[in-house]
Amino acid sequence: MRNVKLFAAAAVAAATIGTAASATSVTLEYGTPLFAATPAEVVTITAPSAATGSYYAGGFNLSADGGTTTFVSWCIDIFDNLTNGDSYSVEATAPQVSSTEQNWLSELFDDVANPVANAIQSAAFQLAIWEIVFEGATAEGDLDVTNGAFAATANASVLTTANAFLADLSGKGGLTNFTFLLSENGGQDQLTTRGNPSLPPVPLPAGGLLLLGGLGALAIARRKRKSA
Repeated sequence: MRNVKLFAAAAVAAATIGTAASATSVTLEYGTPLFAATPAEVVTITAPSAATGSYYAGGFNLSADGGTTTFVSWCIDIFDNLTNGDSYSVEATAPQVSSTEQNWLSELFDDVANPVANAIQSAAFQLAIWEIVFEGATAEGDLDVTNGAFAATANASVLTTANAFLADLSGKGGLTNFTFLLSENGGQDQLTTRGNPSLPPVPLPAGGLLLLGGLGALAIARRKRKSA
């Protein structure tokens, strides 16, 4: 009977804490391209057909909830537009990014993001992100921004640089963690590195809270049992 009571206590605590897991919502404002002193590079998406067209590509500066501190964000949605004042859900994952793709993105950020130094590299980095998210590749060696399910044309330097970034991926994964900013109004989803003080912390998934709640309740119950 004692064991039954212990697990019952864990279940109650886990259920109580688990219901508290919910994403935080923020309002985003568009600032300037990452390298505002030079014109952003234009790329033309040729596949998938639903996203064909010419776009400015590269990282850009956003602010949250009217704050004055900006952070660098990257697009992970080629089908929608970024609009000032949209509400976004702060998440640890995104439905369009698989766990394998998130590992590739993490490795890409580890290897490349900090050295991004000009508009060409910024556009190339954005193309590499789109290739990872929209190609549907099963191996990093299949990633190429010039052909496949995702493909684009651009300044030759942008294309060459993007494919060079992708060629460095080894499948080892990376250490970079992300905050996914998912539009609540059908706008453009964004990606930024985690830990930015301008954004609220990413909520722990409900499953993680359930586990922590259950383990915590068991530990408390066991301490009480020993002291009895």
